[in-house]
Amino acid sequence: MQALPALTKKPNGICLFIDLEKGHRISCLTDRESPMTTASNGARTVPIILATALLTLLGTVATPLVTWLTEKTTLRANTIKYCQARVDADQATLRARGEAFLLSVGQFDTKLKEPMAYENFKEKNAELGSLSWAITEGAWRLGVYAPPELTLAGIELATGAQTIVHGKVQERTTDINLLSSRITNWINLFRDSNEGFNKQRIACESDVSLGKS
Repeated sequence: MQALPALTKKPNGICLFIDLEKGHRISCLTDRESPMTTASNGARTVPIILATALLTLLGTVATPLVTWLTEKTTLRANTIKYCQARVDADQATLRARGEAFLLSVGQFDTKLKEPMAYENFKEKNAELGSLSWAITEGAWRLGVYAPPELTLAGIELATGAQTIVHGKVQERTTDINLLSSRITNWINLFRDSNEGFNKQRIACESDVSLGKS
């Protein structure tokens, strides 16, 4: 009669001892090969696979996102830079034209203080008349880039210069007396225009942030 198998437990697994008539056979299944161990290993492998897949997915999504953010930041910086460069160019033009205008005014004022008869400036001194037209032209050219108050002050100076040359005696006297204060007022407004340009540069950043560029 064939013997029933004997089941023994070993430290590292399970051994099945079979006593056959023609011999003995021992079959051992270690813990690493047991179904419970395999299932346990599989349970540990699944989270690793999921984590790897998740990291891969995050990398796939993050790459274009980082690229987009970088491009957006670069675009914003370039837009601000272009806006501020445009302000710098306007300020440089205003300074150049303001310098030319003030030079004409200074030459006119210097010539006006030379001893001469007040009856007819245009006939007595053709240079004074030429300078008054230079002031008028400069005032209008300046107005293209100047803030409104500076433009009006320049036009007031130009009008006064024309009156001094071509006006009646009483009108000439009045504008000659006002010339110095008008020059001072224009210079102060011209200096104040620098602050206006600084505000425009700051506005470049806020306008870009608000999507106004």
